[in-house]
Amino acid sequence: MQAFITNCLQIAIIDLMKEFSDWLTKYYLKWQEELGERKTITEFAEYLDVSQQAVSNWMNGKYKPKGAKNIRSLASKLGLEVYDVLGMDRPEELDQPWNQLPPELRGRLRTALREINATYRAREVSPEDDEALTIAEEILDRYGFTVRETESTEDEV
Repeated sequence: MQAFITNCLQIAIIDLMKEFSDWLTKYYLKWQEELGERKTITEFAEYLDVSQQAVSNWMNGKYKPKGAKNIRSLASKLGLEVYDVLGMDRPEELDQPWNQLPPELRGRLRTALREINATYRAREVSPEDDEALTIAEEILDRYGFTVRETESTEDEV
């Protein structure tokens, strides 16, 4: 019976690694599409802030990401879905506000944010640049979001 359980666990781990490999490969292709040009695995690794060897191993299904730093880095670029694909619980402190949004709204906002990031990269604009706010406002408006300025008070920092 112990051998059966061990075999089942090994199969589940292999399936999880393949699922992550497929998911990451799809994301890599989508990332290239958003940029409108072919990019190398090395460039993708730089974007993810991890080593090229790690990305190659993950995409080839040899390993799955380990370590809080790698997984947090992936989640910051690819979204919290990375936790789901890895079969891990999402960190509560990161997940709660997002999950309170209706699914349709989350989808539109996620797509808008990805387009904003892709536009920043394509135009080589930093989020701190004056042009960044204009780009973000235009893209958010296309997805049905309105950016409103709020009045500042003396209590605000």
